[in-house]
Amino acid sequence: MCKRILITGGTGYLGSNILAALIKLGHEVVLLKRRNSSIDRIQNHVASIKMIDIEGVTLLEVLLQNNIDTIIHLATSYGRNGESHFEIRKTNVEFPTNLLDAAIKAKVRFFINTDTALPAEVNSYAFTKKQFCTYLQSKKDRINVINIVPEYFYGPDDDSWKLITMIMRKLVQQSPVIEFTDGLQQRDFIYITDVVNAYITILSNMEQLKGWKEFSVSSGQTISIREMAELCKDLCNNETTELAFGVIPNRQNDLLLSSTNNLALKQLGWNLQFNLSDGITLMKNALNNN
Repeated sequence: MCKRILITGGTGYLGSNILAALIKLGHEVVLLKRRNSSIDRIQNHVASIKMIDIEGVTLLEVLLQNNIDTIIHLATSYGRNGESHFEIRKTNVEFPTNLLDAAIKAKVRFFINTDTALPAEVNSYAFTKKQFCTYLQSKKDRINVINIVPEYFYGPDDDSWKLITMIMRKLVQQSPVIEFTDGLQQRDFIYITDVVNAYITILSNMEQLKGWKEFSVSSGQTISIREMAELCKDLCNNETTELAFGVIPNRQNDLLLSSTNNLALKQLGWNLQFNLSDGITLMKNALNNN
């Protein structure tokens, strides 16, 4: 059944991919964005959605006037552009808190949140994401909440600062050296298509997901960053680039092991389609074509 869905963060990498999938399935999509947000990633879909700039509107009016059934909240600040903790908090705590409160008043049925797998102590991004998650859980008796916790997703055309994107670009360009930490951190890497399919699977099963539900979106397998980088190099047939591990200091309070369990998601009918080698190969092909 098609739904009227409001999505935040729909101009970002994950959001634009989810937005495209929602349109393909025939859902009515309202995109809530900042006036200065780039819409480059969604140019092909502008005619199929309703876009509303957050400046100058009230969230309650937006939800009521558009008869929103479901919110998919993806907007976030990673703090990658020098934002202060206060600025990150405005995006990751204050905005979604106001949106959630408006959703309860407007009697929106479902609030789908996008959390982080990082522990709160890693950085301001993770800390503020967990702050909002605590508030979100306190409202589970007033609105149906689905908390989605994606592991490290990747894919073609992702942001240049993302780890796998950075590695693959430098390998394809035959850069002399790529500097790393010791690379011993264990991560669960999951391809963008599998992440999008997870959101769609959850959306398709929402009528049975009442109260508070949480889903880890993961491949279910961990690999060290060192092993991942070496796999990227092998799949790129690169014999030139040096992978210099141990040059960069490890991040303070970094997560050493991602502990993932995607059983709850599989019980809804979702299954992994792309392993890490598949995903890296698709990225390599996309970079070579560009």
